[in-house]
Amino acid sequence: MFELLAPSGSLKKMKFAFEYGADAVYMGLPDFSLRARLNDYNINSVYESIDYAHKIGKKVYVTFNIFAHNSHIENLENSGEIKKLLSSASKPDAVICSDPGIILWMKENFPDIDIHLSTQMNTLNYKAVEFWKKFGVKRIILGRECTLEDIITIKKEIPDIEIEYFVHGAMCMAYSGRCFLSKFFLNKSANLGECTHPCRFSWKKVAEIENKDIPRQILLEEDEKGSYFFSSYDMCMIEYMNELVLAGVDSFKIEGRTKSVFYVSQVVKAYRDVLDNINSSNISEIVEYNKNELEKLVSRGYITGFL
Repeated sequence: MFELLAPSGSLKKMKFAFEYGADAVYMGLPDFSLRARLNDYNINSVYESIDYAHKIGKKVYVTFNIFAHNSHIENLENSGEIKKLLSSASKPDAVICSDPGIILWMKENFPDIDIHLSTQMNTLNYKAVEFWKKFGVKRIILGRECTLEDIITIKKEIPDIEIEYFVHGAMCMAYSGRCFLSKFFLNKSANLGECTHPCRFSWKKVAEIENKDIPRQILLEEDEKGSYFFSSYDMCMIEYMNELVLAGVDSFKIEGRTKSVFYVSQVVKAYRDVLDNINSSNISEIVEYNKNELEKLVSRGYITGFL
């Protein structure tokens, strides 16, 4: 049975996500997550969240998806809190990892815990999926750049691995983890959870004209509001849920750990309604209604990604 996976940036957001229909949530601790900023979680609230979720039959996945340096591996090895969490009765249902070193550390120290491969690894083909499966990864979170045909082929070639796919939320202007604008301009690494999103800034393009009879510079702008040519639209796949179900997607992921409780609740509600009625005779009307509801939320405008 497919899963609706929601973002959780706080205990409150998690509870609302479950109330509106999420089957599972993902969260992270600031030191090892790509949401180091605007993250309300600490080790105690992670325990509390997992206990709450398990009591109502839901799942929690904890992210360890940074691109680790030696210091981060040492922090893992020396963290009694993390080791206790991953070996306790209140351990997460899976960990989301991208760095091979962290994956190896997890396998060596906690061989029974399920590992989900982060979208940061840009997995786009079935041979890459096969590689990670042989390394003991249970679920692949595919890159957003995967097309519907890519997903179908991956599931056909490697049918016995779980596939997770983003269906709603923000998109990066680069392959996930491959943008260095934040690091270059402000020395804040996106791959360590510190992204300052320079892609969302207003930019100016000045053309130099080498002709003495005309102005030497021309300012090129997108529109009267400025130029935002690095800022991607948001993803919204609600019209293609049936196709994704048929393609074999196991978990439908919503982006937005830093979004508001209201935003997460409404997005989860919309996708829950569509998934619950995926085989209904009036599914077209249900999709259209929920698409209109999603368009009422604050967004950068919606597109269907690379599907």
